[in-house]
Amino acid sequence: MGLPGKPAPSVASLLTAVCLGAALGLVLTTARGAVGSAPQGGGSLFGWTSDMLGLGESRAEALRSCTDFACVRQAHTRPGKFNFPHFFIIGFPKAATTSLHAYLTAHPQALNPRGKAPPRPRTCPVTHPQEAQFFSGKGACWHPDNETAHWGCGAAETAHYINHTLRRDDAVKFGMERPAFESTTDYVWGGINMSTSVYELAAGVRYEVPWVKIVISMREPISHQISGKVHTLDMLKNPEWWFNPEEADACVRRLYNGTATMYDCIKNQLKKEGSYLEPLNAWLTAFPPEQVHVIQFENLTGDATRAATLNGVMRFLGMEPELGLKTLFRNNSRKAEARPEGWPMKRAHLEELVGSAQTKAERIADVLERYGFHSQAAWMASWRASWDANLASCKPDGMCAFVPT
Repeated sequence: MGLPGKPAPSVASLLTAVCLGAALGLVLTTARGAVGSAPQGGGSLFGWTSDMLGLGESRAEALRSCTDFACVRQAHTRPGKFNFPHFFIIGFPKAATTSLHAYLTAHPQALNPRGKAPPRPRTCPVTHPQEAQFFSGKGACWHPDNETAHWGCGAAETAHYINHTLRRDDAVKFGMERPAFESTTDYVWGGINMSTSVYELAAGVRYEVPWVKIVISMREPISHQISGKVHTLDMLKNPEWWFNPEEADACVRRLYNGTATMYDCIKNQLKKEGSYLEPLNAWLTAFPPEQVHVIQFENLTGDATRAATLNGVMRFLGMEPELGLKTLFRNNSRKAEARPEGWPMKRAHLEELVGSAQTKAERIADVLERYGFHSQAAWMASWRASWDANLASCKPDGMCAFVPT
């Protein structure tokens, strides 16, 4: 018996194939004839393809005159390679976010933001892409359906943010083929003065730019607290008209004067459950996990893990890792000038801090594992290594030296 023959194609399938072939031929012929009108000097392939196929204006063209987020959201419905804005680095402070911002700014695919402004008093408004503070509760809200919101700014401020901070015109010029972004570490807390609920701020960002990707860097909790106090110590060197200490800075003032220890200044803050966990929950409540990328400071700065961590960030953002710099420069680091030998404290105090940090860290790791970001064991490994190394520094007399990560 012979093998069964291949069934003959139906008339309908033959007609479908002929129609598809004809359509493809028409597209190729049209495109070939329009080569002379293709974008010159690196214009958007997405926009040109959209026009050739009769899909209407590209995202870049739709964005060209936008001065508010309603217009930006409408432009987002058009085809384009990168979103506008494409991503935010929202925190945490003192977790190498300045270094990460500088690294991504230097990437040849990025819409290079304007440089970081010099240090400023707490009360000064800013409009550059690092610490832009746009969503942090400053300004007059103007949203017609949410007039009492504590996030967002007025029409003039919004137009300035879209065009100047996010560089709308440059994004249009490059045909949406370079991602626009900004980095404001106060967003993770709920604003520069934390007067806005972090849940409200995260929901506000989601409302205005629901597609934006969120990058979060977290640091071992004791090191994170110490680094924040070192930053305040550095600010205390400035005159009060430049840096006006707040009530929370009172202990750091005593530390500066030699009448308090680092343990005194961080013990209570470290015990607060919400300092890491609540902001993380707020942003994961507002945004789907596929739009959030969480990294660890220790992996970002560690020699053995830096490249893989940076590559992961770039892949998440849709940028090509092979085009990135091979070095992560440590911008805004004060470690070398603030006790590189470590902060002295009694073993009992160090054990107390480690206990508080471990409890908090385990809950953070549980959330990250539940959302599929990291396994609990992997997340805890580098932080446990820091605790073990610092406890091992303790002398027979019970004195230790805590060296931040």
